[in-house]
Amino acid sequence: MTPCINQRKYFRDDFYRCRSRAGGKPPCRNVSLRAFEIEHLISSMFEQSEAEHESSANAPLEAIRSSWHELNMRTQTNLLATIIKEVIFDPDAGSIVVTLVDDAAERIMTAKSDGSPTR
Repeated sequence: MTPCINQRKYFRDDFYRCRSRAGGKPPCRNVSLRAFEIEHLISSMFEQSEAEHESSANAPLEAIRSSWHELNMRTQTNLLATIIKEVIFDPDAGSIVVTLVDDAAERIMTAKSDGSPTR
């Protein structure tokens, strides 16, 4: 999926659209998600406890969880734009796979230690 923006005078709509045309594949029909929905999903994954999430043995993810809830929403939104490497949406399976950049945990901990206001 690739980020897209529709701008009409005073209204801006951020969303992600399927880019299946890449590599000569036929385009997906009506496969797009509002940016807020994806950002909210990823943010909620960061806020889940180890017991709620299947990847509890993932040390970088645990480091993210321990710092994420202490950041305010604006800082979280700005960080999401820098730590998400790839989002793969499979509408048939109803699944979303999110890949983060290698230093995502470091970026979040740096934002926390920089004195970003908490909620």
